[in-house]
Amino acid sequence: MAGLREALARVGIVIPSLGGGMPVAGHGRVELGGCNAGTATRLAEVVNAAADAVPALRTPAP
Repeated sequence: MAGLREALARVGIVIPSLGGGMPVAGHGRVELGGCNAGTATRLAEVVNAAADAVPALRTPAP
């Protein structure tokens, strides 16, 4: 969770409800929670920019 929070902060994104959740099947869980439409749009822009910059991140569209 801390790593995701720090990575998002590097690009100016804050998701206030980001937090740790109860482990599931022995694995840590991160609760992303909700955010406003502006934050969601910015997150989509950053993810798309990363996919454009690093082709290995891309997967075929469903």
